[in-house]
Amino acid sequence: MSWQEQYLRIRRGLTRIAVPNKPREEHEDDLFHLFIDCWHLKDWIANDAGSISLEKRKKIVAAVHADEVVMACREIANARKYLKLRRKRRGRALKPKASLIGEITLGEQSVVSYVVTDKKGKTTSTADELAQRAVNRWGEILTKHRLRLPVSYALGVVDFAALRADWTIRPA
Repeated sequence: MSWQEQYLRIRRGLTRIAVPNKPREEHEDDLFHLFIDCWHLKDWIANDAGSISLEKRKKIVAAVHADEVVMACREIANARKYLKLRRKRRGRALKPKASLIGEITLGEQSVVSYVVTDKKGKTTSTADELAQRAVNRWGEILTKHRLRLPVSYALGVVDFAALRADWTIRPA
């Protein structure tokens, strides 16, 4: 497997979280897997000695660690993996976290909303918006470092605001 395949995985993950009317647990799984896959793309690149020079890999990893959007993915992925954030890493405070807020029951259906908050609990964006920005940011980082993006997916934007009007998540 290559970093290109991992990049395509995050693109597919973005498409999956945009699908309306699916069970709550399925949406939650897709959302958190996307954040985990976004963070793990860094590891795929860092370890791909066969197609990326060491110098370029180091520059990309440094760019990722300097990027607030991708670092928010790291915090969400690690919080999910370890159940909580335990310590500072790379000299940065652990601020962002994903939290499930609100569930509105409408007859047989419920609507679930995820938001990303800072350490004071202030909402910074929806999780869907962060996911879109993270995937786009990866495309920008890779392109800036002259890595060719896989051709089967062009960078695009999923209009979550338009989709959200139809989003209902069936209870399990």
